[in-house]
Amino acid sequence: MKNAAGDWDADRYLPGELIEAGIEVVDNRTWVDHPEIHTHFTGRLLGWTFRRHWYYWAASCRDNPQDGLDLEFAQPMHELVGQEVRLAGHCGCPAPKDLFWMEKLDPRDRQLISRAEYKKVQTSSPLMRKLCKEGMAKLVVTDDPSEYAKAHGRIVAVSYHIDTQEGLNIFASTLKMAHRVKEEREKNRERKEHYRNLESQRAMEEMEGKYSEESVHAH
Repeated sequence: MKNAAGDWDADRYLPGELIEAGIEVVDNRTWVDHPEIHTHFTGRLLGWTFRRHWYYWAASCRDNPQDGLDLEFAQPMHELVGQEVRLAGHCGCPAPKDLFWMEKLDPRDRQLISRAEYKKVQTSSPLMRKLCKEGMAKLVVTDDPSEYAKAHGRIVAVSYHIDTQEGLNIFASTLKMAHRVKEEREKNRERKEHYRNLESQRAMEEMEGKYSEESVHAH
């Protein structure tokens, strides 16, 4: 991607990069807060925001981890374009399956933290405790976040730096595919629940009918 740093005409081509990838263009009506990128535009897709930096797009859903990209989709994408769609913006291009840069969520999509990390914050300086207090209140403490998330919750990616147009296109397509799969699974879950309820209702009606019939015979 073109290095947009210091380019006062970046608005001419940045929206086109988002549009090509199928990402909604957001006109902020004012300059986006960035010391070197002069643009009015950001991107938005399925809970993720896209902000242009020098030669890459920074994609994030850190404030909405429930919209994160699940490991089952993040890892195959990494194997395809992991050198240009960089997990957590890391220059070493870590693999999602290593889990270190992935967020771990419980069944209610709340972020998990290990007891060891929690104790570090509790024993840190008063200023650090004060700064972390609000965020820590939203976390769930467990012995091993990765193992707990594997068994009961989700492991998701919440930020990337994307260096190429092809990478941006593939990333957006992956988000959309993951969203479709998630929706279909939810529909299937609702269908199964519906049929279970019908079966329970039918069984109850049969029991009530049998009880009524036995009562009639008894009298």
